[in-house]
Amino acid sequence: MRDDTKLTPMIHTPAGREQTEIFLLQLKGPRIGSRVFLPEGETIVGRSGSCTVVLDVESISRRHCSLLVSGDEVRILDLGSTNGTWLNGRRLQAKEPTSIEVGDRLEVGEVVYKLLREGDVEAAYLEELRRLAITDALTGAYNRRYLIELLEKEVVRCIRHERPLSLLLFDIDHFKSINDTYGHLAGDRILEELAARIRTSFLRKADVFARFGGEEFAIVLTEADAERAGAAAERLRNVVARDPFVVDGTKVDVTISIGVGTLDEEVAGAQALLALADENLYRAKREGRNRVGL
Repeated sequence: MRDDTKLTPMIHTPAGREQTEIFLLQLKGPRIGSRVFLPEGETIVGRSGSCTVVLDVESISRRHCSLLVSGDEVRILDLGSTNGTWLNGRRLQAKEPTSIEVGDRLEVGEVVYKLLREGDVEAAYLEELRRLAITDALTGAYNRRYLIELLEKEVVRCIRHERPLSLLLFDIDHFKSINDTYGHLAGDRILEELAARIRTSFLRKADVFARFGGEEFAIVLTEADAERAGAAAERLRNVVARDPFVVDGTKVDVTISIGVGTLDEEVAGAQALLALADENLYRAKREGRNRVGL
């Protein structure tokens, strides 16, 4: 089983199951644009950690529905879910398997999928539209809108399951001076190189990296408490500062200031987490820049 997402839905891959080219493309839900490939055999969808595809969404039952793939045939079975499983706008009867075809629309609670086959023009088109909608064109990082949507969902998930979550908010020190000295095109090249350096030398698979605006960026650190987030922020600062950036043959020293925010009893929402990280970012800048604010 293969899944394109970095966070939820969680996928468990039973050994010995043959990969197919058929997949579900999420059109609405916590990971819009993600793909869940369906192997031969049965795939269980639900909130329970024992399901093959785990969707942590309140409207989805613990064991919501199953999809059975046999060759080119795909059948879907509602497992007695509370809110029902819907195929092309029709609610399916529980415990009665129904054939589902490529191009069909599947609703599992509030999450909406479309069944597609890898290589289809429609699949590629929908995925490219989604990629353009959620990423920053210059840096390839996620955009601000996507970050806030994801952060709101992650905060709810982590509070419910009592899991740690931290946020790093950072910007380039004296970026206006860089633009004034070297020009705006050079500034753009530095933003691109910053994003590339972070992706190759810092990010874990589960981290979410976004351009928050201008020269300001954010990283959502899953499973990171305050201590781990502080250590990660210091590593990030070093990743940027240790080597000069090269723009048109000119070496430019670049540093960043970082603010750290972590969920706790007093910081229990996405906006509160953003506000804390922002406050700590400005503390780092007031204290001299090129440092971490905690």
